[in-house]
Amino acid sequence: PPLEVKKIIGQVQAIDRMIDEDVPCEDILSQINAAKSALHGCGKVVLEGHIKHCVRDGIEQVMDGIDKL
Repeated sequence: PPLEVKKIIGQVQAIDRMIDEDVPCEDILSQINAAKSALHGCGKVVLEGHIKHCVRDGIEQVMDGIDKL
């Protein structure tokens, strides 16, 4: 995700410049959609990591607790 986040930051900075430079709305909207797509992809990676680590670890702790009963 760090590289993806840097890409998103660059895209948002480009959107800011485009607005300042009065770039046509269609071009700005296209860049906004690209940034949204990249952000969505980054979110999927974070969620996948959360499920693989945090949720799994929580389930394992609960199961360990049950086994000790």
